[in-house]
Amino acid sequence: MRNIAETNPQSANLPEILAPAGSREAFFAAVNSGADAVYLAGKRFGARAYAANFAVDELAELIRYAHLRGVAVYVAVNTLLTDDELPEAVDFCCQLYQVGADALIVQDMGLVAALSTAYPQIPLNASTQMTLHNSAGVRAMETYGFHRAILAREVSLDDIRSICAKSPMEIEVFAHGALCICFSGQCLFSSLVGGRSGNRGRCAQPCRLKYQLLDKNGEVRGSGHLLSPKDLNTIDLLPQLTEAGVVSLKLEGRMKRPEYVATVTAAYAAAKQGQAYDERALLQAFNRGFTQAYLQAEPGADLMSYERPNNRGTRLGRIEKIERDALILKLEAPLLVGDGLEIWVSKGGRQGFEVKAFDELGGGRVRLPLAGLPVQTRYLSPGDRVFKTSDSALNSQGESVMQPQDNLPLMLEFCGKLGAKPQLKATYGAVSAAVCADYEIPQALNRPADWALLEKQLGRLGGSGWRLASLTGELDEGVMLPASVLNNLRRDAVQALEDKLLLPYQRVPLPSAKPAQTLKSQPAKLNKGRKQAALAVLVDNLAAAESAVAAGADYIYWCAWRGRFQPQPTADDLRKLASLGKPVWAQLPVMALEGELPLWRKRLAQYRDAGFEGVLAGNPWALQLLDDMGWQPQVVADFGLNCFNVTAAAAYQSRGCGRIALSRELNGTQLKTMAAKMQGRVQTEVQIFGNLQVMNSRHCPIGAICGGKLADTPCAGACRAGGFRLRDEKGFAFPVFTDEFCRSYIYNGHQLCLLEEVAQLAAEHDVLRLDLLHYGAEKVAKITEIYRDVCSSRVNDELLAAYKTRLAAICGAGLTKGHYYRGVE
Repeated sequence: MRNIAETNPQSANLPEILAPAGSREAFFAAVNSGADAVYLAGKRFGARAYAANFAVDELAELIRYAHLRGVAVYVAVNTLLTDDELPEAVDFCCQLYQVGADALIVQDMGLVAALSTAYPQIPLNASTQMTLHNSAGVRAMETYGFHRAILAREVSLDDIRSICAKSPMEIEVFAHGALCICFSGQCLFSSLVGGRSGNRGRCAQPCRLKYQLLDKNGEVRGSGHLLSPKDLNTIDLLPQLTEAGVVSLKLEGRMKRPEYVATVTAAYAAAKQGQAYDERALLQAFNRGFTQAYLQAEPGADLMSYERPNNRGTRLGRIEKIERDALILKLEAPLLVGDGLEIWVSKGGRQGFEVKAFDELGGGRVRLPLAGLPVQTRYLSPGDRVFKTSDSALNSQGESVMQPQDNLPLMLEFCGKLGAKPQLKATYGAVSAAVCADYEIPQALNRPADWALLEKQLGRLGGSGWRLASLTGELDEGVMLPASVLNNLRRDAVQALEDKLLLPYQRVPLPSAKPAQTLKSQPAKLNKGRKQAALAVLVDNLAAAESAVAAGADYIYWCAWRGRFQPQPTADDLRKLASLGKPVWAQLPVMALEGELPLWRKRLAQYRDAGFEGVLAGNPWALQLLDDMGWQPQVVADFGLNCFNVTAAAAYQSRGCGRIALSRELNGTQLKTMAAKMQGRVQTEVQIFGNLQVMNSRHCPIGAICGGKLADTPCAGACRAGGFRLRDEKGFAFPVFTDEFCRSYIYNGHQLCLLEEVAQLAAEHDVLRLDLLHYGAEKVAKITEIYRDVCSSRVNDELLAAYKTRLAAICGAGLTKGHYYRGVE
């Protein structure tokens, strides 16, 4: 048992323990195990679409159960929404509020704008899918009616402390459970590889698969589950998180078993109060190995679970001897019938099974019969390790809290006097309610009432959630009190008490819906009327920018931070860029950790002073920094903002974005529909060629595997060699690049190529983008020339085919249409 009482703050400001519930059993396990709050989802619009989830009427029942116990319930409505889905989602949110949801967890800015305009009384929590990770981003979201921000899992304790100090918004952080290797909200791996979008709640978890890391020569530098992190465990950091100002500690696990929810919730509830918790139970419940992620250090390879992507369990012992029909095990921990075991072998894969029987041999040794077990002994060897992946005793403990409990202590005070009406006062904590029966108590002719009768009838509380804790009061002798009268009195008293307890949660009817914010007219400089879509080229060096301009680019998008060892441009370089004769926009990164904000304030000032015309903002922090500076350049809401509907575009327009880069997960029909609705009011932009980013991660697989990066060991800079790729088990390779902050970017192995669709897209949108980061000047020129020609003139099918062949040769990779035709689930 572990105890952190020595450092745990003793105050009423302890953060809530927020537990997950993907099923009814998990919900009751959470509440009954000490959770202060529970988060769950309805049948639609939740980021765990494959959990059981809940219907609205079921949610009403569960919320009532929780509220009677002082437990809050937050409902996740945190997927990206199409224009067609948005009205239904707003109605759904209204239903959730009316049945008592304490807050809604949301991601889509269109939904945020619609709710904050029409129903500002509905509390909103900003989902971690919004990629909020610094104080500027949190401050940017304050104006949208958010009650709380759920931070990205990549922030440090110092970052959290600073964010809490600089914003009045409540701050929630993840405390335990599975980690995403990608910044949440920025992962397109599942959608691009399998058409299942994490932003739509259907992640296929490609990060948990096996990969090989290849260098530029094609040599394998590492293999295994190279993108699969360990599980987060911050239980020993609760005092520091509390001191930092965190109000909520989130336990991940809406897809986990109820037994897991019970075990983890109970441990964190105990640790929060400075009480002992069972460390082994936490390991046994589920673990891929534990990590504190980035809270105290840059972990490097220490973050990762390379050997396996699922539950490791706890070590039970080793195989001592293999008999024809049994295994002799040398135990290091207790074994019970019903435990789930897994043998780790060097050949043939791990073998898992449930223990049906065993014989004690003494000395910590047992004989395990193999009859009926799926064990292949030819792959086993003495010394093989045995792990317990499921503990029957722990599961049995969890089962006891997986159903509604009659655990609310009820104090009853009865008054029964001859000739008067019986009265009953019910009390729970500091709240009391009294009722009186419409019945005058007569003298009994036989079998007069006594305290035994009262206790029997008034104590019939089974299934109500209550248990009789005490019964006191007055009772005249020889009076008649029918059981029916006592039963009704009990029911009325409990109902009156519950009504009082739930009064603070009572919802007044929502007003008639107001229209969501509409798109405003744009300034003239960004609304010149559509003649022909402009061609924007994203580059990362001055020579490439010069080539793009010479080849016909209308706009230069400048990114000078994507290369790990790329020298930063001088003031003269920036002025040269701005004087090339075409407008220049600076692309800002999606991620800028708290300590990097001063750097980006400085760079924004440099871009302004050099004469840059605009900025590409992929996260709310960038919009806030522009406001802080008082600079009002032209702003493109970049892909990192995940603009999926017209109302979201309006929300970003209200923050000064004159052009919207529409989500890469939209299909062609959806892109066309959005552009038509926005035409003349705000510009739209789509990518038509180049890099398709599938992940943006604070973890660098190159540094972890080739550079020796550990929590206490710096990286040797292995990425300097370049040319690294991750290859999956189907043979597809995904290029990996690193930026100046040692963060990694994983790209699809095929380049996006919407060459044949250019004429259609040019008629629909204002700007078409070529993402040519990491391309040399010569290739940039060739690619830009091709697209300039296709954008500017009618090109026959034969020339299109020739151009496509040339593009494939230039980029040296396969070509893909991305989501243009298939979209995402």
